Amino acid sequence: MRKVKISIVTGVFILLFFNLIANAWGDIIITMEKGSFILKNLSFSSNVIGPYFKGDVLNNTSKDWNRVIFEVDFYDSSGNRIENTYGGSSKFAIFDLKKGETKRIGDAIGGMEYMFGIEGAIVSKYQIRFRNGEYPAKYIFVMTKPKENRELLFEDDFLRILFSISEMEIEFLLHNQTSNPIRIDWDQVSYVDVSSESHKVMHSGVKYIDREKPQAPTVLPPTAKLKDIIFPTDYVFYTSGKYGKWSRNPLFPDSTKAELYKGKSFSVFIPFEINGVIKNYFFTFNIEDVEI
Repeated sequence: MRKVKISIVTGVFILLFFNLIANAWGDIIITMEKGSFILKNLSFSSNVIGPYFKGDVLNNTSKDWNRVIFEVDFYDSSGNRIENTYGGSSKFAIFDLKKGETKRIGDAIGGMEYMFGIEGAIVSKYQIRFRNGEYPAKYIFVMTKPKENRELLFEDDFLRILFSISEMEIEFLLHNQTSNPIRIDWDQVSYVDVSSESHKVMHSGVKYIDREKPQAPTVLPPTAKLKDIIFPTDYVFYTSGKYGKWSRNPLFPDSTKAELYKGKSFSVFIPFEINGVIKNYFFTFNIEDVEI
């Protein structure tokens, strides 16, 4: 089996051309810092819709990828690049690719990835490369206010609250340590991001479509516990179209962009009403480190 090894030199992918023989291509190994991707069983063909790729991608890196994007350039028998009518290179993506896992290229029936924009072209050679991708980063959080605590825990005579923070949301477990109820007015709670911008929040049980409406307060009885989440309402959005759906932007980014957040701080402001008196709590967290 014939292979082409593709390496990174000073951040630039140096690629070799590989001849198209009977529409079947050998394996391609794309080597990078985190390991490699192996593109296997590649073939290129066409039908009434247009030209398409078939094949598989093996994740031989050390990461679980949320998304991987590859770029493809096509060339004729004279070595001239076939211009894409949409401009730039053709692309295809693989989603949710775990380390050691192999996934089929393309979501269409038969695992086809259509290369729109080069319809009718006679392809003799190709150039393929890794464009970009996203994989989860590991954030190390430390509470700095009201008191520094590496376990993200705060406790006083009134309450005990333990936070659990992920890229997608802030979860907390609240324990009422008084003989009086604790009331949370959610319309007064806010999330302050790493840029010091304040955001209205939503919590468990609130529908996305109702996120901007007034939220009913939560009353926590004496000595009781409450498990809930905090998430900014303006991070929620609806994607329109035939397959429209609700989605959320993460609080913190994946992969290499995560490094930009190292050393930054963010906060959660929660006013608790205890025995008729409002006590303001401002919980601040620092992103001590990011592992990618």
